Amino acid sequence: MFKRFPDVTFIWKFETDQIEFLKGIQNVHTVKWAPQNDLLAHHNLKLFITHGGMGSVLETVHRGVPVLMVPLFGDQMRNAKMLERIGVGFEFDRHDLNYVEKLSGAVKELLTNESYTQASKRIQFLIENRPFDIRDSFLKQVEFAARVGPIPSMTSIVPRTGFVAYYMLDAVALVSAVIAFACVSLWLIVRKIWSMVRGQKKVKTT
Repeated sequence: MFKRFPDVTFIWKFETDQIEFLKGIQNVHTVKWAPQNDLLAHHNLKLFITHGGMGSVLETVHRGVPVLMVPLFGDQMRNAKMLERIGVGFEFDRHDLNYVEKLSGAVKELLTNESYTQASKRIQFLIENRPFDIRDSFLKQVEFAARVGPIPSMTSIVPRTGFVAYYMLDAVALVSAVIAFACVSLWLIVRKIWSMVRGQKKVKTT
């Protein structure tokens, strides 16, 4: 795939030394660790390929870089759909990574279609020019709390929650009961089948 983009330099975070398959490919540089946020801030960076962890998502939109998402598990699937919805990139199925045509096509689309870059830069602009600053908001909240003291109407009810509700023991009990019922039912079914099989064997031997 890399040979199809001779004018593009790829920086690949690759944590092992088994890179024999890259022998002879001049436009790929492997590193075991890279300052991701600094790389995303570089003006020559045109595309970011990532599994889509929340940290990577936040850094990507903050730096205004188009992204190819290859989610593996957990929240990465949701993150990929979120970025795809706002137009800064799209999701690529991890099972298709061995298909050179599909992967090359996805990379080419993101490198050549200006709409992804424009969408990325717009999101970056919106973040940088939001009408409030998160740090200022945090400091104001702390100063407000120090000045007025505890406010009953804004106090969480969690400390006053009962032992059962606090530890969600009712939900745990319900789930445990369902699992226990399923296990007992499965055991009874297996026991019944085993009894029938044994009964048929006795009939045949007699």
